[in-house]
Amino acid sequence: MLDLDRILFPTDFSETARHALPYAAYLAARHDAALTILHVQSPGGEEDADPDDELDICQETASRQFEVDLGDLEGSRIEREVRSGTSVDEVVVEEAAAQGTDLVVMGTARRHGLASLFPQSTAVQVVRRAPCPVVTLLSDAEVDPAPLRRILVPTDFSDPADQALGYARDLAARDGATIIPVHVIEELTVPLVYDVDVAELDTDDVRRRARSSLQEVSEAEHVRVVSGHPGRRIVEVAEEEEADLIVIATHGRTGLPRVLLGSVAETVIRQANCPVLTVRSDLHAEETAGSEETRA
Repeated sequence: MLDLDRILFPTDFSETARHALPYAAYLAARHDAALTILHVQSPGGEEDADPDDELDICQETASRQFEVDLGDLEGSRIEREVRSGTSVDEVVVEEAAAQGTDLVVMGTARRHGLASLFPQSTAVQVVRRAPCPVVTLLSDAEVDPAPLRRILVPTDFSDPADQALGYARDLAARDGATIIPVHVIEELTVPLVYDVDVAELDTDDVRRRARSSLQEVSEAEHVRVVSGHPGRRIVEVAEEEEADLIVIATHGRTGLPRVLLGSVAETVIRQANCPVLTVRSDLHAEETAGSEETRA
């Protein structure tokens, strides 16, 4: 269940962050949630500098910037926080855990080419490690904060994908939105030396089976079954369906396995023109364990 009582919005006061702030404020108002706007100050680098003095100066500067960025978004449940740390994503994750945050909302920049193989963006790092779902918005995406109408939910029929579908259902129920499940059939290619005729595979039968399974697990009338690269095709289907939101599970891979195997969720985050809500695959297990400890 996606109950939103506390939303965390990290900002570096950039145009990317300013672009995403109205959406975070809208979600907070829509769900009657407290919105914490967090700015993380990195050390100045001078060895003899007093960390407390640096933080005081940062707080004064941030206070003035908060006034500019918030504008008429100021509300009784909007809180401002300034923290210090060498790693912005670590501070954001720690703050989210300390506050019992239900959702993190962040702006992020579009990434292409070689840079996308080794993403260092704070948003991607937070998505991998946050103790709650994360919504990301690209800096050049046209987003109009409003009740959701169409939610795209990619699925590979795994447990994490089922969990993401559950989150989507919660959001859809509140806004009266339509859920559109999508499954991407990856194109099968094998070296010629294997002497396997891939063309003999009945792709129409595969699509029928996938569509039947998708309708069964989602209970949705309108489903999409497409072929190709999962990340890119999900983004394309979201455009075709005019989705207001994509809800997708991520396995939270880090290090070399993530580079070798890639991440469908990260591709979607970097290319989708609508907000993307990512749900880490292990969040449900952590929530379940916490509930069992509380009952014990």
